[in-house]
Amino acid sequence: MSEAKVYKIGIMGCKRGGPFVGIFRAIKGVEVPAICETDPKTVEDMKKKYPDVKVFSVFDEFIDSGLDAVFLANYFNEHARYAILAMN
Repeated sequence: MSEAKVYKIGIMGCKRGGPFVGIFRAIKGVEVPAICETDPKTVEDMKKKYPDVKVFSVFDEFIDSGLDAVFLANYFNEHARYAILAMN
């Protein structure tokens, strides 16, 4: 029997999306290996809270980190731009 796929979900925008790290981790077969945030204070907070998660402040580096899906929790007026970049 083959092993079940583990889906790697990245979170963009940690002020709103930070709590979803724990929510996604509670789902069997899901891990959160990377998050992306541009606010320096929030970046430091997330590094302390989740030391095992890679924290990016540059979206291109984040999106190239081997993710299966991206959860957009950034400002709503930026969703389309980042969704298009993620799908490409």
